[in-house]
Amino acid sequence: MRILFKNVQLCFPGHPLHDQKRDLFLDYNKIGAIGTNLEQPARTKVLEGGVLAPGLVDIGAFSGEPGYEQQETLRTLSRAAARGGYTHVYVLPNLNPVTDNRSTVQYLKEESGLIDIHPLGAISKGIKGVDLAEIYDMNRAGVRSFTDGLHPIHDVGLMKRSLQYVKTFNGLVINTPYEHTIEPDGLIHEGRISTEMGLKGIPEIAETVMLKRDIDLLDYTESRLLVHQISTEESTDILKNARKKRSDLHASVSFLNLIRTVKHVGNFDTNYLVLPPLREEKDRQALIRSLINGVVDCIVSGHLPIEEEYKKIEFAQAHFGASTLPLVFPVLHDLLKKQAGIDQLITWLSINPRSVMGLDQVVPEEDSDIDFVWIDPDKTTTFTTRDFPSKGKNSSLLDQPWEGAVKGVFYRENYELY
Repeated sequence: MRILFKNVQLCFPGHPLHDQKRDLFLDYNKIGAIGTNLEQPARTKVLEGGVLAPGLVDIGAFSGEPGYEQQETLRTLSRAAARGGYTHVYVLPNLNPVTDNRSTVQYLKEESGLIDIHPLGAISKGIKGVDLAEIYDMNRAGVRSFTDGLHPIHDVGLMKRSLQYVKTFNGLVINTPYEHTIEPDGLIHEGRISTEMGLKGIPEIAETVMLKRDIDLLDYTESRLLVHQISTEESTDILKNARKKRSDLHASVSFLNLIRTVKHVGNFDTNYLVLPPLREEKDRQALIRSLINGVVDCIVSGHLPIEEEYKKIEFAQAHFGASTLPLVFPVLHDLLKKQAGIDQLITWLSINPRSVMGLDQVVPEEDSDIDFVWIDPDKTTTFTTRDFPSKGKNSSLLDQPWEGAVKGVFYRENYELY
């Protein structure tokens, strides 16, 4: 790969060259030169303008493979992620076989191609929430972050032991605070709309009761925790107070909870049947404020592709999930542009996730590794069901123009242009 960017705007918050325009030469897997008015080397492709930023990082996408290839494969996941500007995706262990041992970890790592697929190890054997999985062996295979993914840890003792165990290698526990036993049949946010629709609601306390428990356990163990996909205003208040005394506590929010509310479910749109549920406008605004104020670190895709037959059915029988990876950046850039600039989006989608997950930061300096997304903030993005790169077409954000486009990804010696 030999590519010369001409007059490209650099988006690397915290770096001296942030927000400046430069020429930048990619020489195979390294930055060969950076400056102004660089001459074009032989056999080099030239790309003009746009914004160059660190490749995006997603935490907690569903890969489908192995076991659920009808929903997604590693190939289609990689294609969907790259189309969205992602170069690193941490995939959930909720597979068949479950990612709870060294061999399944190695299988997933070997399948990385244009982007890197990072397996998240299961906390419990078989994701049954009873006994600890083979965390030591998975760590020896390179896994440092553990979760039961789509199944929150309900057993207090298991959660405590997992926090204590990962502390021995400075690992990370990831848990979504959702105590579903409070309302096992809950489908959407509990409130006026759930009552009008005749659906069981998911109360805010189902999130906050587990969030408080996990913070108490973190205080006790002094380990590291990522509170995954919070959705309520009260959760942001709890986190704000907790983070004043804990630097080892991190938080993420799902992309859809930043752009949609429970009102969008009012017409029984199953593509908005997701976990955590879409909440009220006050919650959405609180989540945005918490990102801006640093209470929440990361935006995650919540990518969960579902087959059409499980979405185009009666709402109460439909499966939870939305296919999102290619849409995250353009939709956020379009809908949040009055509240957040590209530099903030890159912080929440790349820089902070790298910090939380222990990935190296990307720097625009000579001889540095190549790991970039190329963006055109003025170009529109429109996906249809025919050209949407994920196997799952379960998204109500298709067939609409969004202001902001991923024009390419560049990772190691590989690249794709769009």
